[in-house]
Amino acid sequence: MENKNDKIVTNVKENEKAGSKRFKNILPKVLSLLFAFALWFYVVSVESPIKEKTFDSIAILVEQSQSSDLSPFSGDYDVKVTVKGKRSLINQLSEEDISAVADVSNITKAGDYDVDVKIILPSGITLVEQGVKVIPVSLDVKTQIEKEINVIPLNYSQSSDCEPIDEKLIEKDFSTVRITGPKKLLDTIDQARVYYDHGDQKFDSSVSGRGNIALYKADGKQLSDSERRNLELSTEFVDFTIPVFMTKTLLLTADIGSGYLNSENCTVNISPSSVTVKGPAQTLRNTDSWSIYTVNEGTIPNDTVNLSLIGKLPEDAELVDTTGDIAKITVQLSDLKTDTIKVSNFEIKNPDDLDYKLSDDSINIKVEGVSAAVKAITADDITLVVDFTQIKSKSAPVTVVYSSKFANSMIPVPAGSYSIGVE
Repeated sequence: MENKNDKIVTNVKENEKAGSKRFKNILPKVLSLLFAFALWFYVVSVESPIKEKTFDSIAILVEQSQSSDLSPFSGDYDVKVTVKGKRSLINQLSEEDISAVADVSNITKAGDYDVDVKIILPSGITLVEQGVKVIPVSLDVKTQIEKEINVIPLNYSQSSDCEPIDEKLIEKDFSTVRITGPKKLLDTIDQARVYYDHGDQKFDSSVSGRGNIALYKADGKQLSDSERRNLELSTEFVDFTIPVFMTKTLLLTADIGSGYLNSENCTVNISPSSVTVKGPAQTLRNTDSWSIYTVNEGTIPNDTVNLSLIGKLPEDAELVDTTGDIAKITVQLSDLKTDTIKVSNFEIKNPDDLDYKLSDDSINIKVEGVSAAVKAITADDITLVVDFTQIKSKSAPVTVVYSSKFANSMIPVPAGSYSIGVE
């Protein structure tokens, strides 16, 4: 007799076999459905039916040969076009892929013409309908003019300590622009301008910028985009600097260089003591004094030097009164000390090769200078120059020369103070 449990096990196994069989029957159907969908998508997207598309506004370009003596002059025109092609191509098509051209390169005489408009399409795209087929184009003699570029600042206020903005002093990398185009259009151009908007700010220092060139007619109206399109400019923009100047009085000073001189033993008198200058605001605003001289090894104490101020002032600054461009500078020493030094270092000046010799091998020289220098100087720092060309009564004049280390801190020995016998 068959066991009840055995029947249950048998039924379960039969059900599992039936389910497995049904799954095996469904899987091919699902795969077939997916393949059919992929095939449909491929046909629609790639091997697609023809599709049309309309573009409402394709700009028409007038095309001319560069070597032609004529220049075209036309307004702004656009054309509505309808095209067709495979769906995959049409879906990727944009206005930038379509060109509308009115070719005037074969026209050789000036005048007014009706020119055919040709539509240029990418491969695989064909034209269905074209709205505008002909446009009017004027051809005139191609010529050139040059116009001065005017940089005009806008929307600014003037700083109270600065000079008014002078547009004539604005610096530009191009002072003029060369314009090429049809003569009739060029004859209407009066000015080339570059506007700079300062944003309602004060002009308290020089400003640099770049601006596009705008062309204006004599009636003050700007050339339209359609007119401008018929022109060629040597440059479309200009780099500029708007200088802002101020006038200021500067105290003239001097620097004391290295050596034994300092502010306690050296006084530099400058006349005039101050000057009035005009220069860039950013340079002068925080400048109250300016050094025009340096006391160095070449400075002679108690001697007055006439110094030109040209080139000695702050960068790009100029004297307001150009008649006073000379400053008188005198260096005076204080805290002086004297001493006597026996010097035997001779230098003979004998260009004529005269047969003389010195009667003495040394001279006692009285030196005077600032204390620190007199304490430090030795006989080796002094040279006695004997001039044989000036011998009189068996005596030659002697010039006392200090080494460069002490030249500006010692009082010069007056000429004729010393002489030496010769034989």
